Amino acid sequence: MSTTRVTPTKRVIDAALSPAAPLGKAAPSGPELKSDVFTVAKTPKAPEVAPAEGAAAGKKVAAELRKIMEGEVATLANKYRLRYGPAAVKKADFGWDVDKEEAKAKTAIGKATADASQTQEQMVAGCQRVLVDFANRMNDYHVSLRLLRTSSARIPFQVRPIGDGYAISVINREKLSESAFPFQPGDEIIAVDGKPVKDVIAANLAMLPRSNAIADRASAARMLTVIRGAVGQPMPSEATRSFTIKRADGSVTSHDLAWGITPERIKTTPVSNGILNIRGTEPKKEVRSLDMTAYRVIDEEALAEAKKAKDADVDPFLSGGRKTLLPDLGPVIYRTDAKAPFDAYVYRNEEGKNVGVIRLPEFSPEDAGKLDTYVEAFAELIEKFEATTDALIIDQQNNPGGYFFYMMSLLSMLSPQPMTMPKQQEKITPAEVAEADETLQSLEKVTDDKSARKALGKHIAGLPVTFDLVEKLRAHARHILKQNELGKELTDAFPLSGVGVVNPSSRATYSKPILCLVNATCYSCGDFFPSALQQNKRAIIMGETTAGAGGYVIQEKYLNKAGIDYITITGSVADLSNKDPSRIEDPLEGRGVKPDIEYSPTLVDLREDGAEMAVAVNLTIAAMIKASEKDA
Repeated sequence: MSTTRVTPTKRVIDAALSPAAPLGKAAPSGPELKSDVFTVAKTPKAPEVAPAEGAAAGKKVAAELRKIMEGEVATLANKYRLRYGPAAVKKADFGWDVDKEEAKAKTAIGKATADASQTQEQMVAGCQRVLVDFANRMNDYHVSLRLLRTSSARIPFQVRPIGDGYAISVINREKLSESAFPFQPGDEIIAVDGKPVKDVIAANLAMLPRSNAIADRASAARMLTVIRGAVGQPMPSEATRSFTIKRADGSVTSHDLAWGITPERIKTTPVSNGILNIRGTEPKKEVRSLDMTAYRVIDEEALAEAKKAKDADVDPFLSGGRKTLLPDLGPVIYRTDAKAPFDAYVYRNEEGKNVGVIRLPEFSPEDAGKLDTYVEAFAELIEKFEATTDALIIDQQNNPGGYFFYMMSLLSMLSPQPMTMPKQQEKITPAEVAEADETLQSLEKVTDDKSARKALGKHIAGLPVTFDLVEKLRAHARHILKQNELGKELTDAFPLSGVGVVNPSSRATYSKPILCLVNATCYSCGDFFPSALQQNKRAIIMGETTAGAGGYVIQEKYLNKAGIDYITITGSVADLSNKDPSRIEDPLEGRGVKPDIEYSPTLVDLREDGAEMAVAVNLTIAAMIKASEKDA
């Protein structure tokens, strides 16, 4: 067995220059939205799949398959026992217990393989659904399971929850012309395939992890037009899907659209002795930089397509997308080039003040091998905005997270004062302990900045390497060893990789008012970034409560017969309280960041390109500038 990330310190030291696959790439990262959108039954069950080619599996194959899949359930359960950091939080919040869930999953495997008249492919699909549900029941956005499947089905428009209903958020007009689909963003979805949309959403929600209500509904709504085999969703049993749509004028019309199907290319077939020949994954050799990404929400295909599409065709709620619902807020007097690392501009508001705007779509940029160049580009923007603007707006809506050290690099430029970061309790095994010892050995000869850079390189995910950073990494390693000596599997709270304070950057810092825009689909680093700004009273947070994915991610590939590509597990739990380091008192996990000013998109925003959002943001930033001038 092999993992792509074991401990934060090991990850940082061994592969600072070998970061995770960027958003929009097909290399392992993954959308993990899991639901059968065709079933409205309230109790989740193994999905029906389109008939597969081939004969019935028979009792012998069914029995062998059941044995194999029960073994895979046991393997997953043991990984969760050993490595899942927020177990106590999930026990308190949801009554989650790995032993009970393992027993339920094994019972479900028995049911999925009970009908020997099914083909082997149908049985495998049902069993994979059980494994996906096992992961989902942890109600953790970081925990996911990616399958070796290529099938997908898409309809070229997206749906978003708005208030208590659901509305079209974007239509790809290159694929769905107005004559073929005479509807507009903001038109409401009333029914799907003749069933009330809320019933279909309820069925989807029953198969999703549950934490942030708006984020969960957004995931369920996305599945109305996007289905992916890699996350255990069955392909449509019908060639088309019907939508009943209410226009802005109140008229109601039904419309039928064809699914765009990508066929399955990876088949599972029996060999002569009846044992499955399912391709197991090879252990992943490289180790990634410290990662805080909610892989389950990332749609690589949609991100790749968005880069080629016109702005009007890009989903403003796409995780990691360059565009959001926020329009230009006023007359633009400066804008970065379209190919620049950041989409940023300066506008003049109605009071004659210059306001900077920077879009932060994620913390794992596309050119992940050159994070230091992104940090430098951000520094140039901050340097310019500090000299020319009266306030700054950071739009990090739909941010799925990314690299912790890169995030801290950007934070360091947003305050002239140090900012504290939440401490984290980490799950440790003998492997983490051995790696902590290895960390200390590998850094033993580091005595100054020069030897630090020789050992680790000039940057770690964009953060400059210094002797002080090495000392903090060593302190973290000693903490792991000490906690192990005390017999602890979940450590006392300690700064992640030893970095508990983000010092102001010597390159550039912004000293004026900051407004940070968030929504429910901000995950992981997308939680930590606004949390740091809020906890340190450095910015006003506006929008919706963030998703609440509060820990670092362990991504693991291991050999298996279940057709699993990789799994992700949350290895730590961040605690915003510093009262008792041995207890989890105020976890970010499952809670998220509550905004100082609440704002959720409206139907008018969808119909009129974010018009009401623009008004609300402009009023807020104008008031912040006025208050700042008064205090000065």
